[in-house]
Amino acid sequence: MTSKAVGFTFMLTRVLYGDGKNFWFVIDEGEERKSQIYKFIVALTPDEWKKIVRVLDAINTKPMTYMHQEKFKQLEGKIWEIKQREIRIACYWQIRGELLVGVYGLRKKANKWSKNEIDNARGWYNFYKEKDFRGAING
Repeated sequence: MTSKAVGFTFMLTRVLYGDGKNFWFVIDEGEERKSQIYKFIVALTPDEWKKIVRVLDAINTKPMTYMHQEKFKQLEGKIWEIKQREIRIACYWQIRGELLVGVYGLRKKANKWSKNEIDNARGWYNFYKEKDFRGAING
């Protein structure tokens, strides 16, 4: 199985990772590419993105059950965290084990998310949870 980072757009959804067989990681660009998660992702250096892809590769080994206390864990309710050093990406499973949607990104050195950061992630989750991202991977 060969997985890869990809970068194509379906409407305003950007598919950032997928191998066509297991699971996909997508974000919403927002109008005029102004969404918080889009701006966060494009600001990552190539080396930082490679480290995130390594975490996505690990998730891809067992998308239905993969958890890692340091790299990928449930943050709160339906919100999960992808973590690579100080890079944190809040995401949720739109289709469990198949479609992971990034909703909020930040840099932080402390392990624990502050109440304000959790509130921001929850707000973005609530904003995106009704959007249907399946067209990006089925189209």
